Amino acid sequence: MEIVPIPISFDEIKTKAELFLKTHHPSYTLPIPIEEIIDNQLKIDIIPIPGLKQALQGFELEIDGFIAADFSSISVDDYVQRTIITRYRFTLAHEIAHRELHQYFFEQFDIQTIDDWKIIVNDISDWPVKVIEYEANDFAGLVLVPATPLKEEFEKAIQKADEVMKAHRITSSDLKKRLIIGFLADTFLVSPPCMRVCLERDGWI
Repeated sequence: MEIVPIPISFDEIKTKAELFLKTHHPSYTLPIPIEEIIDNQLKIDIIPIPGLKQALQGFELEIDGFIAADFSSISVDDYVQRTIITRYRFTLAHEIAHRELHQYFFEQFDIQTIDDWKIIVNDISDWPVKVIEYEANDFAGLVLVPATPLKEEFEKAIQKADEVMKAHRITSSDLKKRLIIGFLADTFLVSPPCMRVCLERDGWI
């Protein structure tokens, strides 16, 4: 099956992410309550599935969950949901991105089960899948780490890092960067690699 993706610019994705937050979480209080937004506001079922991650191994892209084609549910790996909160939150934000960005893609399929998703990924050339996956990653990062609160929290993280380094008489700029990333990752409840990407995205590091 050949599907031509409709590329979305980063600025367009950013606009859609900002609208999503203004609609569903205008207070921007942290961390962004993505699970509550999906479950309570959008009324989308979150379904934990034991072994989902293992069942979807073998693809180039790592998959921890998938959204149904009618956007009625998001299935996530049970282990990830229970033990890796940052990965779970990013997976939810990533999957809801497909609802916000890629309806043209998903309306062509009937994705309800793991096997449905495996068949689609196998049948479609990897280029269209990579396009929508990378776009969904951008959306997830913009929703979980919005630019405005990131600017505010970045200044606080610098102060905390300076205090730690002064207390321990450390001068390493690399360590300071890692401390800042760690403090911010905790505040936004995302992984340090995700936070690093977001900081690079906004030009802070």
